[in-house]
Amino acid sequence: MNQYRIVSFEDILALFSPGSFYRISLSLLLGIMFWNTFIGGFVAISALKRRQFGVLQSKNMPVYFRSALALTVVLLSQWTVNHLEMLESLASWRRSDVLQGYILLTAIGTIAANVFYLEPRTTEIMFERHRLEDKEGKAYTAPGVSSEMKALTQQFGAMHGLSSMFNLVAFLAITFHALWVATFGLEGHQ
Repeated sequence: MNQYRIVSFEDILALFSPGSFYRISLSLLLGIMFWNTFIGGFVAISALKRRQFGVLQSKNMPVYFRSALALTVVLLSQWTVNHLEMLESLASWRRSDVLQGYILLTAIGTIAANVFYLEPRTTEIMFERHRLEDKEGKAYTAPGVSSEMKALTQQFGAMHGLSSMFNLVAFLAITFHALWVATFGLEGHQ
């Protein structure tokens, strides 16, 4: 026969614990990263013209990356507070608590690269290319575009590729951390 818990006031208060906050923050982060990486962009590109899509992404991506960075910093801060002993063993990267700290730090680094350089530069190049398309009267894919257009297209591809790669590394790091927490709990070594 099933045993059911009778909900008490203490149970309700326990919902607002640091552990609950951590799990909710991690869930939000993984959700926004999954949506932005694998769903939102593909839906938008199929529904909008290229330039409209570019404008949408120029507004969406800074908010996405800043939100992801803030949540990841919160997670690393709380992880560190809950695992202070790891600070004495930072060279022991195979220790589960230390490794998870480094995983979160990796995500912070790759997301910060997008916040502070890759995304703004990619967007800047995209708008430069839009202006040049207007000036030349043709799309960047049209035959006979200028060497300047070809150079901008090459720069855009390189920056967009780096931005996407850094985003994927961050997503994989956060996914690994979420799987670890789901399997071993917030202590990280049960």
